[in-house]
Amino acid sequence: MHSLSGSSVAKPPFPCRLSASLICLSLLIALSACATSRFTAGDQKNSLPLADRRLIEEVHSVAVAPFYHDDNHWRQLAQEALSTPKLDVIPAGKVDAAGRNTGKDLSTIGPDNRAGVLVKLGRSLQADAVLNGIVLSKGDRHELIIQLISSGDSRILFWQAADFSFQGERIDPDSQRKLISGMLEPLVANAAKRGKPLMTPPVQPKAVEAPEAAPKHAIEQGPKPGSQPKAEKKQKTDRRHEREPKPAVPEDISPM
Repeated sequence: MHSLSGSSVAKPPFPCRLSASLICLSLLIALSACATSRFTAGDQKNSLPLADRRLIEEVHSVAVAPFYHDDNHWRQLAQEALSTPKLDVIPAGKVDAAGRNTGKDLSTIGPDNRAGVLVKLGRSLQADAVLNGIVLSKGDRHELIIQLISSGDSRILFWQAADFSFQGERIDPDSQRKLISGMLEPLVANAAKRGKPLMTPPVQPKAVEAPEAAPKHAIEQGPKPGSQPKAEKKQKTDRRHEREPKPAVPEDISPM
């Protein structure tokens, strides 16, 4: 019996090796996709998200603040969804710089204290409104809340929320984008439809003109308090003389 040397063992053809490599690569991609696509989202909770459609239509600029408890880049996706030709979205870098000037980390400010801080942020950026995002977690269940707050009067112009859950280390970005785009759809559809309201100055009441003061020389020459005009005084004096009897003229006495 002849032994076979190592050089005589036949190697698999090249197409077979290429097919095996492609199969392994496909399996890795599939496993990676399964790890990032286990994402489920519930229905949107607010069926009437627009508090006042007219006010939404007057919003032309929005600042997207850092979301609270955002571990999956929700803020970035929200900024992308709002970036339309008719709506001016303040760049994230400019918003973050203004947030640092407040001396607070906006991503750590809780839901109860965010509104006042975000309104000041919007005013400093001269934005019409600020988008507030909040992620609440309880176990493997999460809730995403989005609000649009007016920089002028702190009014909530838009509110929407949805529950979601996922398994794995990260969420599939396409699933995230689909959820947040649907939540912001009414806002995008109605924003910047009207011109900004003109700021008319308040009407000032007309000032009542005070009567001109009498000249000083006229005041000095006027009658003193308690005194009577000379003509009247003379008239009274004449009447007093008329009432007094005239003294009798003595007759001439002839000498005896």
